[in-house]
Amino acid sequence: MTIPMLYRTQDLRRVVTPEPALVEVPPMNALAVEGTGAPDLTRGHWHEAVQALYAVAYALRSALKREGLEEKVGPLEGLWSHDPVLEPERVRWTALIVQPEAVTDERLQACLSELRRKKGARLPALDRVRLLRLEEGLCVQALHLGPFSTEAQTLERMYALMKQQGLEWHGDGHHEIYLSDLRRVPPERRRTVLRQPVRAVRER
Repeated sequence: MTIPMLYRTQDLRRVVTPEPALVEVPPMNALAVEGTGAPDLTRGHWHEAVQALYAVAYALRSALKREGLEEKVGPLEGLWSHDPVLEPERVRWTALIVQPEAVTDERLQACLSELRRKKGARLPALDRVRLLRLEEGLCVQALHLGPFSTEAQTLERMYALMKQQGLEWHGDGHHEIYLSDLRRVPPERRRTVLRQPVRAVRER
């Protein structure tokens, strides 16, 4: 089986399909905000995290552009805990936007200082934004079409491929990449990449 290497976020649109596949994901930097609770697109911790992430991402894009580096702001992403016993209000998540390698912690801190001065009162999650290094490596991923409530069907197909290839999930959660604008696209038309880091099954 050929395992494609994903070099940039844009590669997702080229290689991801509803049929689960193995991919090799290189290390990436991402702006990240951690939180708990069921996501709400209009209020609460998830909403505040997304607001802060986009504010920082666009500010960094402008700073890089002034230095002659043209970069697009990538899609919103989320890491979600696996724990099935957690009630919705206790689910752990990390909201993400992947960044180019040119974004360093030094650049981020300069950007945060400027945003605190200009918009701090309107961005309550701003001080929770940090730079996270993602090192997922080998993953199973698939394109989920439709509402989040039917994700289990896509995840079942992914787990079937994992079993077939002698793999098991690695880490404490799965990764979602939102190719659709969650505020504007109705649930039945949403396109979401589901990604699960994996490893060879270990002897028990």
